[in-house]
Order: sequence, then structure tokens, then C-alpha cells
Amino acid sequence: MTGGIAPKVAPDSRAAATAAGTGAPLRAKMAAGFKWSFVGTFVQGVLQIGVTMTMARLLAPADYGLYAMVEVVLRWAGLFGQTGLVTVLVQRPALEETELKAARTLALGLAVGSALVIVSAAPLIAAGFDNQAIIPLLRVASLSFLFNGLGLTSLAMLRRRMQFGRLSVAELGGYILGNALTAITLARQGYGVWSVVIGSLVGQVVQNLVAIAQARLDFGMSFQRRDVMALARQGAHVSVNSCLDVLSNTMDTFVIARVMPQAVLGIFNRATMLATLPTNFIWTAVSRVTFPGYARLQHEPQTLATFFHRTQRWSGTLSVAVPLSMIPAADVIVRFLLGEAWIGAIPILRLLLLAFACESLAFPYHSALDAIGAYSARTRIRLTVLVVRASCLALLVSTHKEWIFATGSVAALATWLISVAPFAGKIGEPASRCFKHDLAILGRALLCAGAVAAARFGLGALVLPNYLLLAGCVLAGAAMLALVLRREIASLRRPT
Repeated sequence: MTGGIAPKVAPDSRAAATAAGTGAPLRAKMAAGFKWSFVGTFVQGVLQIGVTMTMARLLAPADYGLYAMVEVVLRWAGLFGQTGLVTVLVQRPALEETELKAARTLALGLAVGSALVIVSAAPLIAAGFDNQAIIPLLRVASLSFLFNGLGLTSLAMLRRRMQFGRLSVAELGGYILGNALTAITLARQGYGVWSVVIGSLVGQVVQNLVAIAQARLDFGMSFQRRDVMALARQGAHVSVNSCLDVLSNTMDTFVIARVMPQAVLGIFNRATMLATLPTNFIWTAVSRVTFPGYARLQHEPQTLATFFHRTQRWSGTLSVAVPLSMIPAADVIVRFLLGEAWIGAIPILRLLLLAFACESLAFPYHSALDAIGAYSARTRIRLTVLVVRASCLALLVSTHKEWIFATGSVAALATWLISVAPFAGKIGEPASRCFKHDLAILGRALLCAGAVAAARFGLGALVLPNYLLLAGCVLAGAAMLALVLRREIASLRRPT
């Protein structure tokens, strides 16, 4: 162009131009992304295990019962404080500078609104939980939304550019300074549940400030109604689906808080944390790389199908095998990580691990459907799962309250069974082929669980300390996992 106005440049165009100029294919970028993503999540996972062991010995189950209530409220408010903007910013094929500024404006406005709602509605929320002690906790924790609103666009752009090394630095920095150092220091000083709330708040502040420094975006804002409303409308689709997810996943917590003692809720909260710790890290490490990859291939169904099955073969095996393998070792895990005071979490943990194994089969389909913008299909899946979970809870509360913790397993199985067909239709494949892939994944995962079970009961006869029992179980599971994934591991060693 000569003598004309230069076209607008998307904020992620520099990274795109670099990739194009060097000829780096998507596969190479994603291979590097997986490396950084797994390194970051592995380090954070190790840190969280250490923090969990320490905090479980400093705080009582009742403290975590209080925090579980606060956590549920924050998850709900977080949905309205973001309106699906992170997903929208990553998923959009093209992104203009004015749209990014509009997203920052919308994020800050919603964050301020969410914080004000929590501060003013804290007494009503406490009445709903029948626990007035959460009022000051909620009001302090609501400050996190302000910092999340400031850093939202920066975190989204790091994901969009697939700069996962920088993203890991932000997340690890926040976790180390906040959830680890601050929380443990306050817990040792006797601050109880406040140590968890303030530690989490400090972690959010640090993570967002580091992300802002890493992304290096123009920090301007746009109040153009057209751009703001377009983002709000698209984000609303994502938020509606996320609301259904959160409603389904937090329904158990609210019911347990109403019908069982606070200490039981605390035990459930820690059991949930142990069940989600490895699985969520695997999901996060995989999805933060595959999501932008799926989004880039959304108009190429055949290429998307090939890429999906190739990635799912190893990531699905890993994410299903881990929770299944933890089931036979659940008693050792609880005693080693939490201590003898938490042995009531053992049966709950086993039920939750079964649920996460089933949900891990469904997770790749959900991630892919979100990435290609299939919001209607996701809404139907979520509504169905919500009905299943609510029906189970209503039935068990009135008949067998002790089986409430099995609700997640039933809902997760239903989630997988109804998630395959919508995605198969989008890529033009029969659902039976997807189920065949999933059954192969489940078979490999069961081999890993069998190896752990053999190690657990074989070594148990030797009356070893918990740390040696757990180490033996981990080695047995890892060896079997390496065996069943030997082809995938060999392919990763080949040059791209």
C-alpha cells in the first residue's frame, strides 16, 4: 500500500508474523507449548502438594469448611466478573486493538460490579449457608476481582500467543508468594481460615501483575458501545455454559453445607482438592495448548479430527489413568498428605476419583466444542448433566444422605456418554469411532490402576511407612503408564 492509511494490526500480530516468517508449523508451536505447560503445572503441582501437607496440619477441618463456602461464592461471582472474556479472546480468529481495549473496559466494569455485589450481599449469602462467619471473609476475598479484571486481557493474550513459558512464570509467582508463603506464614501465626483467604488474594494480585508485565500490552481502554456489546454478547454464551458447569459442580457443596456438620464439609473440600489436584493440572496443561490449536482448525474438520484423536490418545490416557490409579492408594495418600486427623476423607476421595476418571473421558470433547464455538451443543450437555446431578442429590438427601458423595460419579458418567455424539457430528465422524478410541484409553488406564493396586497391597504386607508405600505405588503406576504410552513417548522424541 502506498499513500494510504496503514491497516489496524491485531495485538497478537507480532507473534503471528514471527511464526509465519520462520515457517514454524502449528505442530511445532504446540509441542513447545506442551513442554512449557507441563513443566509449569508439574512444578506448581509439587508445590501444592507441599502446601497441602503443611496447611492440613495447621488448620482444622472446620476451617476448610468455612473456606469451601467462600470458594463457592467466589466461583459464581467470577463467572459474572469475566463473562467468558478469556475464552472469547483466545477463540476469536482475528482480534483488533480496539476490541482488546473494549475487553479490558468490560472486564474492569464487571469486576467492580461483582466485588460490590459480594460486599453488599454478604449477609444474605451467609443466611443461605446458615453461617454468619463467612461475611467478613467474603468481603475481603472480593478484592481479588479488581486485580483479576486488570490482568484478564494480559493472561488471555499470553494464552492466545501460546507464550506458555511467560504464563507459567505468572502462575508460579502468584502461587509461591501467595498460596504458599503468605498462607503458611499466617497459618503458623494462628490466623486459621483467614490465612487461606489472604494467601489466595495475594496470589491473585501477584499473578495478574506479573502477567501484565509479561504481556506488554497498551493499557488503554475503549468505551465504544459496538465493540463492548459485541464482546459481551459472545462472552454471555460462554458464561451461560460456565454457569451451568459451576451450578452442577457446586451443588454438592451447598447441600452438604446445609445437611451435614461444618467439619464434614471441610473433609469433603480437602478430598475434592486431592482428587482435582493431579487431574486439573493435567487438564490445564493440555487444554491451554490444545484450545488455541482447536480454534485455529475450527474450519478444517478433517484436520481437526486427526489432531484431536492424536492428542487425545496420550493426554486422555494420562488424565484417566491418574485418578483411577489413585483409588487403590487413597488411604495412603490421605494419611501421608493430610494426616491421621483426615482419615474420614478416604471413602469420599475414592468416589470423587471415580468421578474425575469418567469426567476425564468427556473433557477433551468439551474443550474442542468450546474452541470451535459450539455453544448450543455445550449448553444441552450441561443442562442434561445438571438435571442428572440434581435428581441424584434430591433422591439421596431424602433417603441415604451418606451416599451424597457418589452423586459426582453418576453425573460424570452421564457427561461422558452424552458428550461424544455432538463433537462427532461436528467433525463428520460416527460416534462409535470416538467411543472406540475412549474404550482403548480406558483399557490402558485400567492397566495402570491394576499396577498401582498390586503395588499397594503387595507392599502393604511389609508394613512400610506411608511415604515408602506411596513411592512404590507411584513408581508402579508410572512404569505401566510409560509402557502403555511407549509409542507416543517415542514419537515425542523424534524431531518435528
